[in-house]
Amino acid sequence: MRFIKIALLVGLVYLGYLVFSTGRDINESFDYGSRAIPLLNAVSSDWRLETLKEQIDPIGFGKNAELYQKMLLRSAHLGAFRKCTDLSVGTPTELEVEGAKAIVGDCSFENGLAYVAIIFLEIKGETKVVSLIIRPIAG
Repeated sequence: MRFIKIALLVGLVYLGYLVFSTGRDINESFDYGSRAIPLLNAVSSDWRLETLKEQIDPIGFGKNAELYQKMLLRSAHLGAFRKCTDLSVGTPTELEVEGAKAIVGDCSFENGLAYVAIIFLEIKGETKVVSLIIRPIAG
């Protein structure tokens, strides 16, 4: 059941329907933000599905390879990750997945900007990335 909820969450985030309540803890924001940077560096280094699969826990990657491949193809022109500004950390409200956190914001890449959403989930006492969405911003 938890896998189905995660798959649904990935789909909702992919479609851009991530709604969350904002976290107020500065340490929490820093912790999730510091985890986002290596993830975005790795993925944008080659924009390959295999690289993304290494970064996302299997419970989140699951059967979403086709969605992720489409995202990577649409985003590859962005080039290497540079930085994110005004990231917000909160709790996804669409699904009742205990322990889920989301970090969202606009990030700059070598060749453009993108909306980024990363979903974290507590799995066996460890915080894992279960979803990554990168949606280029036209401009």
